[in-house]
Amino acid sequence: MKQEYEKTATLKPEKSIELANRLLLSALSGDQQAGIYFRQFPSKYPLSGGYAEEYAELQRLLRDWSREAAARR
Repeated sequence: MKQEYEKTATLKPEKSIELANRLLLSALSGDQQAGIYFRQFPSKYPLSGGYAEEYAELQRLLRDWSREAAARR
């Protein structure tokens, strides 16, 4: 999945949001590089409409999860 992000210049919107979801799951699993790619995602694969809204929700999930994980430390 990280290789797909690194090597693919453009994706159809439905494929790009799938990739964003996979990057998020990897980031939640502790993969720091996936987290970086997830945060950089909109600059590489611009999203609009419902896909942009879904990405914003994914960002909130990562933010909330990161806060909870930091509070447990």
